[in-house]
Amino acid sequence: MAPMLPLDKGTHIFGAVLPEQFYTPSQESHERWTGERGLMLAVLQEAVMSYLKYAPSTTHRGKRLFAETKAWFWSNDQHYLFSFETICGHLQLDPDYIRRGLEKRLRPERPLSSLSRITYRRAAVTSTRGRLAQAA
Repeated sequence: MAPMLPLDKGTHIFGAVLPEQFYTPSQESHERWTGERGLMLAVLQEAVMSYLKYAPSTTHRGKRLFAETKAWFWSNDQHYLFSFETICGHLQLDPDYIRRGLEKRLRPERPLSSLSRITYRRAAVTSTRGRLAQAA
């Protein structure tokens, strides 16, 4: 049976695909997986973990590992058995979808409430300046 590999924050496999979506009953069920396909999944999961772990790194080693992992994800090479595109092909995953998910995980999300506070403060400063100009 193929392993279920949970990631941080309650997400699974790339933060986008849940195990029940990935391991669906069919002719390609996890029960019929070969060792090679299991290894491909493990390589992909390790790459995702490394990408997310080393993205914020400030050390020379961490920056290098992040750059290597990012280059692997964004490579279009399909000749090497364990290239990202080849692994996605064998596991029937969309490589561009995974790339978009990885980029999204690294983007800081600003809550709407902080955006509205910024807008409100700018409006208050502008109106205060206007009152000061009228008083002078």
